[in-house]
This record gives sequence, C-alpha cells and structure tokens, in this order.
Amino acid sequence: MSALKVKRDIKSFAEAELLYNSQLADQFNPNFFSRFQRVTVENLRTTSRTQNSISFIGQKLIFG
Repeated sequence: MSALKVKRDIKSFAEAELLYNSQLADQFNPNFFSRFQRVTVENLRTTSRTQNSISFIGQKLIFG
C-alpha cells in the first residue's frame, strides 16, 4: 500500500465530518477533542481504495 503525506489543520468539526463516514462519527466527538491542546494523525497508509472511498491506518497522537 502507498504512503500518504498530508498535513492539514482541521479545527472545524463540521468540515472534518465531511472526511469520514457515519460509522466513525462516535469516535470523533468534539467534546472529547476539545480537552486537548493538539491531536494529530501520522504515518497514514492506504489500506484499501475504491471509486467512492479510501481507507487508512495510522497513529493518533494526543497532546494534553
């Protein structure tokens, strides 16, 4: 699978919701993320790709 290098700061949860499917909505609760100074995702790798979606695996880092 290919490596993806993208750096983007998203602080708008409404915008972020457009980037993942409804099955992940409970994992991206704004109340959870607002407790932290910074949350990043690194080392993303594509695990599957279709005409309508791309699935990734990576590391989520949370900074208090």
